[in-house]
Amino acid sequence: MPPVMGGMVFMTAIIANVDYASIMMAAFIPTVLYYFGLLVQVDGYAAKTGIKAVPFENIPRLWPTLKEGWLHLFCIGFLVFGLVYMRWGMITPVYATVLMLLLSVITGRKTLTLRQLEAALAYTAGLVNVGMAIFLSMGFIMVGLYKTGMAAAVTAWVVSLGGENVFSILLLGAVFCLLMGMVGLQRTAYLFLAVTMAPAVASVAGLPLIAVHLFIIFYAGLGGLTPPVAINAFVAASIAEADAMKTAWTSLRLGAVLVFIPFFFVLQPALVMQGTPWDILYHTTLAALGIFLLGSGLEGYLVRVGKLTMAQRTMLVAGGFLTAFPEMITTLVGLGLSILAIIIPLARRR
Repeated sequence: MPPVMGGMVFMTAIIANVDYASIMMAAFIPTVLYYFGLLVQVDGYAAKTGIKAVPFENIPRLWPTLKEGWLHLFCIGFLVFGLVYMRWGMITPVYATVLMLLLSVITGRKTLTLRQLEAALAYTAGLVNVGMAIFLSMGFIMVGLYKTGMAAAVTAWVVSLGGENVFSILLLGAVFCLLMGMVGLQRTAYLFLAVTMAPAVASVAGLPLIAVHLFIIFYAGLGGLTPPVAINAFVAASIAEADAMKTAWTSLRLGAVLVFIPFFFVLQPALVMQGTPWDILYHTTLAALGIFLLGSGLEGYLVRVGKLTMAQRTMLVAGGFLTAFPEMITTLVGLGLSILAIIIPLARRR
């Protein structure tokens, strides 16, 4: 999620030779749509199972909270300013961290001892070493792929295997990312496909290069939630002392939007902030509506309607997917299917 999106996005800025701020803007709508889908499903689960809201007296008051935590909001604003306006790139989080420490000391919120400063510098050095190791290995991989002609050969193989069909090529890349992501090799999957599949798809279909790179990143991350080897879900299950496989299937259901969103924004550049303001607003609204219907169907609860039958859930899942799909006929079919799923039970109830 912007503004700081993880190490793979900084790799994208280097490999694709694009500005980090451009990547951040392109990723904004897809990530917001994902969290919106997550919100719909969690809210539906809460309503379906009778989980009540937090009592009003237990909710922290707004102004005391802002007075206590304005420092964090200010540093996040500084981070966005540095990334988008000043375009400082990868060094911006370092500046924001230093600013946070200085303001904490100045405002008396934190006192730094020599031992704490030493520990902080040592921890920072460790992070720098990890980062250097990643980028150094990435450099060796890229040089090896390009200098030996391996990148061009793999690109040609991917294109020929997909029959020069953009859907087939993207599907191959998604499967590869899922398999590698299942065992925690998200960066490996991204590095390989970023120098092979991404140029192939961009050249064959003329798709936005940033969108293709985000497509790879999204599916590499989804691999950590996908059974049978959902490594991220298994770690979460061990922390929560829950059943591992049940947690994996639940996480996949809650992350179901991630399965569809990458195809949507690759095929519709407006979802990655490329196009007129009207196009961006129109396609974002349709995608949000489709995700709302899809999430409601997956969770089995729709606002103002209540619990859904299995037939309604199936119709809403299909209708939501078709509504969000960036094509006029499928959108109209999806809207019609969703309206039927809602109107027929209401009419029977009356």
